[in-house]
Amino acid sequence: MKLISLNIFGGRVGNSLVDFVKSKADEVDIFCFQEVYNGDKVLKAEDSTVFNIHSILSSVLPNHTDFYACAYEVIKNEKCIPYGLAMFVRKGIEVKAEGSYEIFKITDDLGLPEDIKIWNRLLQYITVPYKNSEITIFNLHGLYTGGGKGDGIARLEQSRKVSNFMRNHRGSKILCGDFNLNPETESIKIFEEGMVNLIKEKGIVSTRSHIYSGDNKYADYIFTSPDVAVLHFEVLQDTVSDHLPLYIEF
Repeated sequence: MKLISLNIFGGRVGNSLVDFVKSKADEVDIFCFQEVYNGDKVLKAEDSTVFNIHSILSSVLPNHTDFYACAYEVIKNEKCIPYGLAMFVRKGIEVKAEGSYEIFKITDDLGLPEDIKIWNRLLQYITVPYKNSEITIFNLHGLYTGGGKGDGIARLEQSRKVSNFMRNHRGSKILCGDFNLNPETESIKIFEEGMVNLIKEKGIVSTRSHIYSGDNKYADYIFTSPDVAVLHFEVLQDTVSDHLPLYIEF
């Protein structure tokens, strides 16, 4: 089974993203996307955000079943535009369960800066058959708090919530996405308890494309439970976002 995880940057890179997804459609069984708008195509964005990128992705993945999780609604031109996570699963793969779990609300009082735009965060998941049991794949877009990707009360609480929720699922597990975290943080170490950090294991030094101008080149991760047989893992170098796609065959 093959999976790609990618923060799509709100679709801002345009045709390069669409062409990339189309080129991988026949090969990849599961796509896990972050930063996905699911709005009206007539809306225009000054920063090239594609507000209907979800419907575009759906159109180039006709052989995949779409699962969308709205974390927040952005107000644009007096319209509410859903913003969140999307997973596309190849048709023919049985999805035994799917859903999302709220891991952060903007009403949470966790000492976050008032001048930072904080949005709700979800953990999305699907469960499919695997070996003689099942595997649950979790899709995460971690909290952005401003001032870097270090630990904080909100991020530590988020990691604990995600970890505890994952423990409630039997069988094998894969956790992927844009975590907005440095690799040496306590928040990442929480995920490393009982899970394999493929970014760390493979010595990956960057998950960001040249579009990203910041100094810190870490953001995206894939963790697997030890019983997942990883056949191949790679950070693809396609420039389709300010993040690079993570690819795993298991």
